[in-house]
Amino acid sequence: MSIKSFAAKVFAAIIDRQTRKWSTQPVATQEKVFKHLIKTARNTAFGKAHSFQDIDSHATFIEKVPVRDYEELSHL
Repeated sequence: MSIKSFAAKVFAAIIDRQTRKWSTQPVATQEKVFKHLIKTARNTAFGKAHSFQDIDSHATFIEKVPVRDYEELSHL
């Protein structure tokens, strides 16, 4: 087995393990991704305008960020 094949198998095993973990804990995974996205967007103009620094849950997000269509968002 070449080094490349060995590395590919190791990498595939890591990805498989992560995917299985995510798929068996969908709610926790969604919460983690949600928090990451909110944290990443805090310092954007949109995040500042909608107080992303105060958002800690989906319910708070719904309160702070109104539903808009594309036309409304294009003016921001």
